[in-house]
Amino acid sequence: MLNMVLLLKIKPIIVFIVSLLLALILFQLFKHKQAADKPVEIGEGIIMEFSPEGDLLWQSKDFIYPVCFSKDSEGNSYIADRNSMSFFALDQNDKIFFTYSLSSIVLKYIQKTIDNTYLLVFLWDGISVIEVDSIGRTLFKVENLKLNPKKETYEFNLVSEARKIKNGNYLLAIDNQSIVIEVDKNNNIVRKTPENLCHRPTSLQVLENNRYLLSCFESVIEIDNNFNFITEYSFDKSKNPYYVRKTANNSYVVADINANTLCFYNENLKLIKKINSIDVTQINYLSGGNIFVSAIMLEPIKETY
Repeated sequence: MLNMVLLLKIKPIIVFIVSLLLALILFQLFKHKQAADKPVEIGEGIIMEFSPEGDLLWQSKDFIYPVCFSKDSEGNSYIADRNSMSFFALDQNDKIFFTYSLSSIVLKYIQKTIDNTYLLVFLWDGISVIEVDSIGRTLFKVENLKLNPKKETYEFNLVSEARKIKNGNYLLAIDNQSIVIEVDKNNNIVRKTPENLCHRPTSLQVLENNRYLLSCFESVIEIDNNFNFITEYSFDKSKNPYYVRKTANNSYVVADINANTLCFYNENLKLIKKINSIDVTQINYLSGGNIFVSAIMLEPIKETY
């Protein structure tokens, strides 16, 4: 009799536990099916860390489609993953301490600013650039920026990269307008590069001497902080330099999206290493440190010298 009473008391608990286990099993099966049904567009996603000389120091294949990866001086990591359309911030122990996403809009670039905020670039109109604080509050955004409609080859202004600079303003490299502009917090255009200076700016780097390095699709130029032309660089093994980064020792990392190569050049612009069959989605340089590359591998890594 006592056993029967006890059984009646614990029966609801047993039913609950069994139901919970079944729900977890169904969830895992559904999640697995979603992952299996979701096509991977090309190859295998990879994140790599290189020395300025091109030595591979670390790599990760934890993300299907990593669009951008960076680290800060404290060792925190920042990842934009196209598959989940989210931005993740991880501490030194790989524990996520911040996430952010905007519906189904693809995030393509991240900058942790000097104000410890996050500047995010999206591949979409309406909101192309947004700055958020550590709890996700919007501090600044570029919305429906209209410049020269006659130049637009898309329905929207395609911002390649953006940077928050020391004066609190923002630099925007706008691919289909072939200009770089500086805007203030009220979206007023402070200045813009001269016409025909840079055809299709696809990458933008603020250098240590307050100069800017621009990739102009078929050329690479350096300009001063008043947008005056200084010099042009020629990388003989990279005919379409889409992403370019200059390191503290004056070496260069160049991604050619047409040739699907990642090339490392020394200070004399001599090729020291080339990686083939790689579709680079972003290059980030930790000031005074190493280079981080997010990419899709089209084939196993092949290096040439």
